[in-house]
This record gives sequence, structure tokens and C-alpha cells, in this order.
Amino acid sequence: MINGILQSVSLIINNEFAFILIILSIMFLFERKETKRKKIMLALFLAILLGGVMRELIAVERPCIQINGLIECPYGHSLPSVHSIAAFTLAIAFMDRKEYPILLAFALLVGWTRIYLGVHTVYDVTAALALSPICYGLVDFYWRRKNG
Repeated sequence: MINGILQSVSLIINNEFAFILIILSIMFLFERKETKRKKIMLALFLAILLGGVMRELIAVERPCIQINGLIECPYGHSLPSVHSIAAFTLAIAFMDRKEYPILLAFALLVGWTRIYLGVHTVYDVTAALALSPICYGLVDFYWRRKNG
């Protein structure tokens, strides 16, 4: 029963359209200020862009190439996990809010699902965790300079 639920959650998160919808829904649910939403969107864009560029530069093979995962091995490289970098960046955007523990738990769940499905390693998720505060910090620095 629990394995079936975890596998279902993992497959939903794995679906890129569903994942984007979940991330945006969480953002709109927890953040009412339009300017903060724009800041979060910019941070997510930067995080996903940086994650994608790093993937191509570092070119770490996905673990499902060597061992079969629970799903068909996605195209592309592995490090960092872009799903995880998006989820951790979203969580960091709410670090000063009461919703932060919920969003951190969500980000950890996203990272775990990537490992569970066999499409990423712990290192891929850890790299995403390390890059997320850098991405959000850069956007926050830019935002503060731009808006005084």
C-alpha cells in the first residue's frame, strides 16, 4: 500500500507538466504579493537555467544507464537534479515564513523521488540543494539593488 502511494507520488512528480503545475500552484497558494511572485519566478528560471547548463558542462551519466530504474531512463545528463533545484529554490523563497517547513519537506520529497525512480543519485540532489541558495541569493541581491 505505502509503496504504491510512494511510487504514484514519484511518477506524478516525474511528469514535467505536473511538476511545473505543482510548483506554480504552491507559489500562488503561499505567496499573495505580485512582486514576490515575480522574484520567485526569476529565481526558479535562473535555477533551472543554471542546472541545465551545468548538466551539459559536467555531463554526469544518469544512474539508470548502468542499472535499471523504475521508469525509462530520461534523456540527458544527471548532475544536478533540475526537479530538485526547482523545489529547493522554491522552499528557500519561503525561508522566513511559517510555510518553510512544509516546502522544505516537499523539496526533500522531490529529491527522494528522483533517487527512488533511479534517475538521479544522492550527489545530484545534493548538488541541487547546494545551488539553490546561490540562485535565490543572486536574484535577491539583484532585486534589492534594483528596488532599493
